[in-house]
Amino acid sequence: MAACAAAATGGKGVCPARLAASAASAEMPRAARNACAVRVSRPAASSGAKAGATPPLSTPSSASAALAALPPASGPTRRALPARHAGLAQTASVGGHRVHLRTGEYADGTLGAVAIGLPREGAAFRGLMDAFAQSISLGLQHGVALEELVDTFILTRFGPAGMVEGDANVARATSILDYVFRTLAAHYLGRHDLPDAEADEPAAAEPSLPLDLPQARRGLRVIK
Repeated sequence: MAACAAAATGGKGVCPARLAASAASAEMPRAARNACAVRVSRPAASSGAKAGATPPLSTPSSASAALAALPPASGPTRRALPARHAGLAQTASVGGHRVHLRTGEYADGTLGAVAIGLPREGAAFRGLMDAFAQSISLGLQHGVALEELVDTFILTRFGPAGMVEGDANVARATSILDYVFRTLAAHYLGRHDLPDAEADEPAAAEPSLPLDLPQARRGLRVIK
């Protein structure tokens, strides 16, 4: 520093030590200068992180570990029906179509499964009814109340329907589902207050072919 001060006072204005450092940096390879710059910039980045910079994003492994640490979601549990169980077996006729109704019960007598057999129906209709009975059974085993199912499916209207034979608890049904849930309500809930199944109104008589011709008016002639 004394030499720099002396050179400055002597009128030269440039420090010899600074000139030597500039020459050495000029001779240093570019890769070495870049490495020095990286070493100098790293402490600044770390000091910025300490000052409250945005933390790095979590890696997929850390996210998976966080999800695994969460407690399992609580939901309805299935109460499986025992392999050997009691139940109801009822055979009836709805509108001339035979229906086989079978149920499965738990040890306490509550309903746990339903099976509907339609021996004289087509394969598609039998398959749909079987799938519907399985879904009702799964709902019962997961805690769905039978009262809710009865109130939902009674008075559904589709064929076959009409008078019921072979079951003293039900006199008429608007569909096979209506008959099934009326029987379940009477046997397992003791409900006999369900609304009566009224017969469908007869369809209006359609004109036969050939169509009825309008009445002849005065001055007009009907061409047949």
